[in-house]
Amino acid sequence: MIADLYIETTWKRPFKQKGFIAFIIVIRYDGHPDFTDKLYCEQKEPITMFEALLRGTAAAVDRAANMPRLKECREFNLICSNPWVASMSKELDTWKKNGWKNSKGNEVKYKEYWMMIDKAAQGRKLNWIPERTKESGLDGYQDWLLRTLKMR
Repeated sequence: MIADLYIETTWKRPFKQKGFIAFIIVIRYDGHPDFTDKLYCEQKEPITMFEALLRGTAAAVDRAANMPRLKECREFNLICSNPWVASMSKELDTWKKNGWKNSKGNEVKYKEYWMMIDKAAQGRKLNWIPERTKESGLDGYQDWLLRTLKMR
């Protein structure tokens, strides 16, 4: 069984703004159609693009981790068109070992979301994938999610 978690937002710039956060959880079973679960959330208080991405990621991982169908699933693919989360996630284990401090000894920015992601993922491997598109030969869930958010 494979679980793909697609996370997107309407943020296009790093400064604080309001917008929408959305995710889709796609579970693939051998010989069965995909099962999907999705959530859209309007962010009414201004937050940064990075905070929105992490909120969406934390919510998606938490939701997937608590789905009865995924109790035995040991790997989640996290897919987002913004490569920032995937690049920062490489530091997750180091931050955790260092008491959620970065290499300069400062508290990790957005620590509460990174901690939520880590807690929800307990016992699972997280594969951070920058993006899946039809052009890559993979599926079109990312495109569908982006089109849906543009209509909001």
